[in-house]
Formats: sequence, structure tokens, C-alpha cells
Amino acid sequence: MRKTILSILLLALLLSISSLSFAAATVFIGGGTGAISYMPIRGSYVYSYTQQIYAQSLIDFSGKISKIRFFYVNGSMSNSSDWTIYMGHTSKTAFVGTNDWIPAANLTQVFSGDVSSLVPAENSWMEIPLQNYFDYNNIDNLVIAVDENAPGHNAPAVNWGTFPNGNDTTYGYYSDGYNPNPSFPPSANYRSNQLNRTQLVFLDRPLTPLITYPLYSQAEMVNGQTLRWTLPEESDPATSYDVVIDGSTVSINHADNYYHLSDLSEGQHSFNIRARNAAGNSSYTATMYLNITAGTVVGTEMNEQDFPFNVFYGHGRSLGLYRSDETGGYGYVNSLGWDVKTAMNTTVPYKIYLMNTTATTLYNFSSTWDDFTTAATLVKEGEYIFSRTGWHHFEFDVPFLYDSGNLLIGVETNYGGYGAGYYNRPKFFYSAYQNLHRYWLADGDTPEGNGQVHSYRPNLLIRTSPPVPLTPEFTYPSTNNTLLSNGNLLRWQLPEGSFPATGYDVYLDGWLVSHNQPVASYPLSGLSPGTHNCVVVARNAAGPSDLSSTRYFDVIEGTIIGAGNNQHVEPFNAWYGFGRSVSLYTYAQVGLSDFITDIGWNVAQPGSAPVPYKIWARTTPLTSLDNISWTWEDFTSGATMVKEGTYTFDSTGWHIFELDIPFWIGTSNLLIGVETNYGDDGAGVGNYPRFHYTTFTPYRHLRWRADHEPPSGTGSPNQY
Repeated sequence: MRKTILSILLLALLLSISSLSFAAATVFIGGGTGAISYMPIRGSYVYSYTQQIYAQSLIDFSGKISKIRFFYVNGSMSNSSDWTIYMGHTSKTAFVGTNDWIPAANLTQVFSGDVSSLVPAENSWMEIPLQNYFDYNNIDNLVIAVDENAPGHNAPAVNWGTFPNGNDTTYGYYSDGYNPNPSFPPSANYRSNQLNRTQLVFLDRPLTPLITYPLYSQAEMVNGQTLRWTLPEESDPATSYDVVIDGSTVSINHADNYYHLSDLSEGQHSFNIRARNAAGNSSYTATMYLNITAGTVVGTEMNEQDFPFNVFYGHGRSLGLYRSDETGGYGYVNSLGWDVKTAMNTTVPYKIYLMNTTATTLYNFSSTWDDFTTAATLVKEGEYIFSRTGWHHFEFDVPFLYDSGNLLIGVETNYGGYGAGYYNRPKFFYSAYQNLHRYWLADGDTPEGNGQVHSYRPNLLIRTSPPVPLTPEFTYPSTNNTLLSNGNLLRWQLPEGSFPATGYDVYLDGWLVSHNQPVASYPLSGLSPGTHNCVVVARNAAGPSDLSSTRYFDVIEGTIIGAGNNQHVEPFNAWYGFGRSVSLYTYAQVGLSDFITDIGWNVAQPGSAPVPYKIWARTTPLTSLDNISWTWEDFTSGATMVKEGTYTFDSTGWHIFELDIPFWIGTSNLLIGVETNYGDDGAGVGNYPRFHYTTFTPYRHLRWRADHEPPSGTGSPNQY
């Protein structure tokens, strides 16, 4: 007889003898070329049950037996494949008589099933992985029992490798009509001093796991992604794993060979994995690092494909549908990222499109690529080289407003010709989602038609900002250092593409003066003359916006009438050669009974032309100019000219005219007239100024316009 105990160091030698890959500790029992047909099963009969005793001295090794191998010589196994295998400790050294079975109570079932797929080529080892490992103590002898239960018998008979043992250490029963019960076996048919040549594979602790994702240390990942690993091919199996992050065990006896990241702060983290089984623990993997970044990952499978940046063809189109419950909800999409499996140094011309959609599948998508891009928003365009594995991010210049339904993401590539070639194309990870991806491919020209639907939707990393309003922008005053007075309205608006606001917080000179007010304007009151500033915050249910930029303005003594942001050429009309303007302001608007010493107008658009002018003032009981049929002379005949000169409105904002003659208003309403005489057909486009105005109904403005000579006739009433 021959006994050999081999460790990992002897594996290479053994592989020269057999094609099987043996585990770290394999006990070889028996040698020679003997063969016999009645153990461990007797295939020439329908049913059989055998017990074999292997002395401790033949084994001389303790541990958990994970596999058993019998040497298969030849013969048919087609009707002898239903095996149940038992193991047990025993002090028995041989069988005597016909009723000396080792009781079933002393045995442990280690395998039960069909062994058809395990039968090797002739004169080879048949390996049976045990479903329940047997912990051999290396003190007692070992009994191995095999119960074969398949109906039918085999011809020719099955032969197995054996060796002589001296004592009757094999016991058996066989029958064509009676299937023995191992708990109450019948009298044995035979005893033998032959034992099967056997290999007992003792479980060793697993080898150190191999990290399969991320692909490299310092990789960028997000919460929701998955660490993945596997065991080396030659390793014994693991029953569980320990996962260590930042030096702390976050999961012990973890059942899966992957771990979902969650609740990690942004920045660098370390991780290690070790494997466990009944024989012990592997070493920890070498420390790897990952960098947690913001965003939501959609899709964690590790399949590989050309989409979305397909350059295998000359022209590629990829359209993925991503549901709102996958993307992390609504918000401003700031960037998208795709996970590269195979990197290449190929330059990829691309366009990225986004679109909100009510669709839930692309199965019945009946649009061409051009139909999609016409309705979608182009968010990024350029050329890119996917020169490394891992996530590649595309930051948008303008965030995309994702505020309803699901999200369509389209990527267009135009490498041209017949593409970059098989070995020059980058590849990307994808996850299988039925009918959520569609593609178009063509060489030489852009693809047509409605594309093809399939399940290869690219994995995606989407970064969004919360659906709060965007930062408010002041519309009045539109620039700093504008002259204002108490009673004026500060006004602002949200940028295009913003989520709506439900309210606004207004800060004057650093103090909160209005909280969550519903309108986008604020009336000034009680401010002292001098420089002041305002900041505005927009709000909705998702939270506050960023602070607006600070708007500085100068409060002056006096009254500013009108807060409109519209513009036209009156009152200093140099668009025409000759202009006349009369405006009515009520006493309630003027707000004083005193001498008027200064009058100013708010320039919306400056002009380079010097404007000859006259300013007139007149009191009136009128409250409207709707039905007034005045010539300019009718107005000036009852008015006082308070200022005359030439002036260039070369900047925006208020331009103040100090009157040559202060004008008494008393308690009447006020008419202000301005006469301009630039001459000919005016100053020309871009040279004449424009002024802010506020609409009033009933009409409170008259105007006269003419080229080459002063206007005649009655003025035209309007609301400007």
C-alpha cells in the first residue's frame, strides 16, 4: 500500500500524473493497478450498499474532508448514478460475519445526488464534491459508505481501482429486487480485504480574494456602487467574507462576493477583503483605495459593450431611458459619466442630448434620431479620448432642467468612414434592462430609420443639484450705483430653466426685511439718503437658492415716479430730427408741495449723440391726457421753460438736470415737457438714447415726432 500527503507545494508534481487540479491537502490512499466491480458500488446489480474502513494510519491527517475521489477504470454508469455517501468515525478495524454493519446513527450524510456529470474518462479519478464537509479527527478509523439507488443495472459492469488491505475492511450488499435502507441494512452479501484506491481532499483555508471591481486603486466610485471580488481558480471555496473599510470591519461573515457601498463621505477610503471557510481565513487583500464622489449610479452589472460612444462603426447613435426612481429624483443635471471597461487612445467626436419624457419603454419608439435631437437639448459637444478605465465625466456648461417623467439620454458619435476598427474602440460597462436602450449604426453615412431596441443600457453616473430655484437675478436696478428713492420697487427674476420659487427672502444692508414673500419685487421705504445694498434668496419646498449677487444702489432725496423696466426714445427723442414729449404726474405721485429744483430721467440705453433740448413745466388739474387735443404750442403757451442746453446721455442710469428756474408745484398735478431739436432725420441707429418708462392707464403721455422740421398738429396720447 502507499500513502501520500501533499500540500500546495507538490501540486505541480501531481499535475504531471493527473489532469485534475488538487486542493492544498490531498491524501492518496492505495496504489497499484488492481480493479474490482463491487465497490464502492456494484453496478452490475440494480441496488447496492457498501461500507469501507480506512485505518487512521492510512490517512494520518486531520481536518474537513471536502471532496472524495474514486479511481474509475471502465464500465457503464448509465443506471448507477444515484449516490448517497456517508462518512463516520469508528474504532472497528474489520467486519466479521454478515450483520456487522456500522450503524447509521454513527454516520453523517456528506453527499446525495446524481453523479452522471462527474464520471471521467476511463482510468481517471472521479471527483465528488461533498455537500457537507466531514471533520475527520485523525484518531479513529474512517468509514465511507455508499448507497446506490438508481433503478436498472449496467453492462458491462463498472470497475474501480482497488488495493489489498489484509483485513476484511469492505462490507457490501447488492440486489436486483430489494433497495437496502442504510438505517436497517439486510445481511451482507460479501466481505473483502480489498479497498478502493481513494483520494481524500481536505479543505484548506481559501486563498486571498482577487478584487475585480474597482479595476484599480484610487478609482472613483459613488455610494450605491458595488465592490466585487472572486477567489483564485485554485482556491478552496469560501463560505463567507469579511469586508473592511477604513480599518473597520463593516460586514463579517458576508455571504456574497460583492458589497454595496453606502453612507461613505466624499473623499478617499481604503478597503480590504478576506475569505472564510471551515478551515480558516485567507489573508486580507492588499489595501486598495477608492475615492467617493457625488452622484447616483444607474446600473451595476459588469457586462461590456461599445455603447454609448460607439466608434466600431463610422456613425453611432445610442439612446437610453433612465427612470426617475433610478436617477435619484428630479433636479438640475450638471454632468453625466460612463464607466469604461476597455480604454483606448482613439479620439471620439460626440454630442450628448437630454430630454424629459413620459415614456417608460423604448420598445415602440417610432422616431428617427433626428426626431429625437430636434426635441431634445444638446448639453455637450466635442471630442474625447477614453484613455483609462473607470468613470469619465462630462460636465455641462448649462445645467439641464430635469423636472418631470423619465430621462432620455442620447449620445451621437461621428468617427466617420468605417469606424476606428475592432482593436481601437473603447468599451463600456452596461446592465441588462429590457427595452430601455435603442441604437442606430451605419458606416459611410449617418444612420436612418427608427433604430433597434435591445437591453444593453449603459451604466450611468448622474450628478444633479437639488430642485431648488436657481439664483435670482436683479432686473431693477440692473446695474450697481443706480439712483433710487423711497417708493421705488426692487425687482428680480429667476434664470431661464429654473425650478419655480414659492417665495423670496429679501435682505437690505444685511438685515432680513422680508421672509418668504410671494412676489419678485420689494418696495423701498424709510431708507436714508446714501448707498444701500440688497441681496435676494429664492425658496421652494426643496430649499433655498444661493444668495443673489449684491446689488448696490444710491437713495436720493426726492421722489422717483415709475418703476417700469420698459424703454423707448422719449422724452429726449433724437431718433427723429425733432421730438416733443409731455408727461403728466399726479400730486400724489410727486408727494410734495414745494419748489422742484431737479428733474432726472433713467437711461436704459446710452447714445453718443449730443441732444439739443428744452425742458418745460406746468401745473394742471388734468388727471389724464386721453382726450387732449393739444399742439406743442398749446402746451408751451401755458408752461415755464426751466432748463435749456445740449446733453449727451453717454451712460445708463439716472441723469439729473438742475433747473435754471425752480418750479413751484403747490398741490396741483404736474406736466413736464421736453423739446428736442437734433435736426434732419435724427441721430441714427445706435446714436440716440433710450429711457425707462412705466405704463399708465388712462394715458398720461403725449408725443410729437417729425424729421427735417418741427412737428405740427396735435400730440399722440399713449401709455408710455
